[in-house]
Amino acid sequence: MGIQDRDYYWERHAKPAPRPRCNNPRSTTRQALVWIAAMLLTTLAVKVALISRHLQPFPPAGTVHWYIDPPHGFSTTARLTLKAPADQRLTHFAVLLHHWDTHQPVALIPVPTGAIVTVPMPLGRYRLTVVKGLLWQGPEKLFAYETYANESLQPVALFREGPRIVGSEIELERMVGNMEMKALRGAR
Repeated sequence: MGIQDRDYYWERHAKPAPRPRCNNPRSTTRQALVWIAAMLLTTLAVKVALISRHLQPFPPAGTVHWYIDPPHGFSTTARLTLKAPADQRLTHFAVLLHHWDTHQPVALIPVPTGAIVTVPMPLGRYRLTVVKGLLWQGPEKLFAYETYANESLQPVALFREGPRIVGSEIELERMVGNMEMKALRGAR
């Protein structure tokens, strides 16, 4: 076998040389964007899966989570009526009541969309915090994705005036209302 035969053999039977990688910047950018999108979607899927493990059904209208001993008897309580607007997105409200002076929590009242809830509350002055959200996680965590949380700037007063007991009626979401509220950040 001569030198020419050997060269001919290697040309016919040798493995082809690897193709050089494309140095096209568009291709590299596109690949990077695909990887970033895949990572973001995976992260989002994991987060949704973790949140869905903690979801609970929203409590029925009239349910109250008390942080104090619940009041017994209507002689020392006044009616607090909460009205939630009907919403097509099925967002719900959670109303937190704290003592105005001591900031101690008193009650958490879940209010389903479109419901009117009346609760007997002990007489006193209360700070009202209204949280609106979609995915209920219970009284400790409230909503997975809350849309807003507002706090009253003036106390909600439930008091006795002679023989008459004065309660309060509050519309939870209204464009023009008589209760001044401020937006809260990280309301938990």
